[in-house]
Formats: sequence, C-alpha cells, structure tokens
Amino acid sequence: MVMVFRILSLLAVIVFVVANANANDGFAQIGIGGLVLTNTDKISMDKEELFVSEKQIRVDYVFSNLTDQDVEASVMFPLPDIVIPNEYDSARGLVNFGRDLKFKTLVDGKAFPITLVQRSFVGDNDISGELQKHSIALNGDMKDFEKHINALPPDVKQNLINIGALPKYTDDSGKEVPYPPDLYFAPQWTVKSYVMRQQVFPKGRKLTVSHSYVPVIGASVEGGVNYTKEYIAELSDEGRDNLTKDRALHCIDDDWIKAYEARVKKEKGRLGNPKWISYILSSGATWKGSIKDFRLVVDKGKKDAMVSFCGDGVKKISSTKFEVRKRDFEPKQDLNVLIVEWE
Repeated sequence: MVMVFRILSLLAVIVFVVANANANDGFAQIGIGGLVLTNTDKISMDKEELFVSEKQIRVDYVFSNLTDQDVEASVMFPLPDIVIPNEYDSARGLVNFGRDLKFKTLVDGKAFPITLVQRSFVGDNDISGELQKHSIALNGDMKDFEKHINALPPDVKQNLINIGALPKYTDDSGKEVPYPPDLYFAPQWTVKSYVMRQQVFPKGRKLTVSHSYVPVIGASVEGGVNYTKEYIAELSDEGRDNLTKDRALHCIDDDWIKAYEARVKKEKGRLGNPKWISYILSSGATWKGSIKDFRLVVDKGKKDAMVSFCGDGVKKISSTKFEVRKRDFEPKQDLNVLIVEWE
C-alpha cells in the first residue's frame, strides 16, 4: 500500500511564520520561465533514507546509471515558494534560504558544489529582471526595503506598482491615488527557489548522494494550537472545514485528539506549541521506475511531545523516533509532519 501524503494546508485560525522547505532530488532542465522537472529513463533511485526532525533533515540516496555511458545532467532540489510578505518572521525578517537552510551536499562522501537559484514572480510573470535592474533583492530580504523603494524615481516606482510588485494605494472609495511620501511598501511577489547542481552519473557503478539542512519550521504565533472539543464546537463552518483539512493533512485521528485533550487537562488548560515540517517527496517520481528501498524516520525531539503524520505501517523505534519502510515506493504526494510541544 502506497503511503498517503497530502499537500500543506494550515488552519485558517492560526497565524503562521512559514511553511518549511525541502524536497527530493529531481531530474531538471532549464526551460522558458524557469526550471522544470523532467522524467528520465537513464537513472534509477535504488535507495532513499530520509530523516526528518525539527533541527535537521537528512536524505541519503543511492542511484544507478542504467546505460553503458556516463550521464551528465542538471539536478534540482526544489524548495517551497516564499510568498512575500506572508512568510515573515519578526525575529529574523524575511525567510532567506541562503542564510537559513545551511544546505550541504555530499557526492560519494565528498562535498559537492551547489547553486541556489531564485526567481521572483507575480502570478506567471517573471519580474526578476526588473527587480535586479533596480537593486531589489529577489527574496525581498534587504535592509531598509521601504527606504530603498521610496528613493527610486517616481516612474520606476509606478512601474513596479503596475506590474504588481508593489501594492496599489487607494482612497476610501477604492480609487487608486498617488502614494504619500515615505509610505511603507511591502513586496507583493512570490519567490521560487531551487538548489541546483551539475551531476555526472558514472557508467558501471552506483552513486551516493547526501543532503542535509536545517528546516524552516512553520509555527503558530498565537500561543498554541487548539484541538479541544470545546474550541472546535465554537468554530465557524469555515473554521471546521479548515480543521478537517488539517486533520487529513497530518492524519490526526480521534485517539490523537483524545490524547491532546488529556494533555491540555494535565497542563491545566495550557495549549501545546505546534511546529509544522513539510518535505516534497513527489519530485522523486522523475527517476526511472520506483524507489526500490525507501526508509523514513521522523524524530519528534522530546519524549513528551506529540507527533502526527500520514504513513502506512508506522513503527515506533525509540522514545522519540518513528519509522516507515517501503519497497518499490512511488511517491505521489508530499510529507507533512505536525509536532506539538509543551515548554
């Protein structure tokens, strides 16, 4: 039975910092509008071992070249979109993958050069060139962003508004009017990011590839997550719908809800602090055939923390770790882990 993974969706009643990063290796090519995954019948993924925790994600692969010649290809590790200014952490500023991930790659045990590729989009429109022309960081993470924007010539600023990079300013009737001087500007674009490498898969032998990085954790800034019956009973229809989606996303069953309520009671009403970790598995489906040997280990970190994620055949292997093993695994959807802690 194939593991069930769903795409990330958070409770509407929870304000979050950012959904985290990360993904399986996928065959890539440079195409119009950015990087895209392509299928390959030349390389197979023989083994994948994935370790997921709050502090680190590690993934180890074994690949085989199925041909009688060396195969050189661009390989990408896609990262989640950064939607500016939604993905903002008041303690750190905007999410910056180059700074935050501490991404490392080893090929056959040796450090391997990688490149972080980022492009900025408004809808389907790539505005990276326009931003770079005016020395605006593609990920919006720059000191004195508003000061920099306000220093631009009026026609440049208006063009940025016209292409959707900056918000329009309207009066009470909804009519667009000129911006007052020194007004706060918030970036309105989405950043698409990829870790890229140029890889040679040698003929006649296997190749091992390892990635490790610090996940960017999605977290509530409202002091806790509430799954108690009393709270759920007071939710609007929309709130209940979002809760249903969240439960399906992380496979939160009734027994988990009961355990959470018991823990809140033990903590005298104090809610747990949620942390969300997501990992893009579906890009791994671009290799030849299925993943022959797949192992997932999720570490909740603290013995008394609660964890929930979707998986078939989950086995507890320590006080904090849970394991899933699969043969001939074909990832269709992505992994989302919920960890709830009480400080």
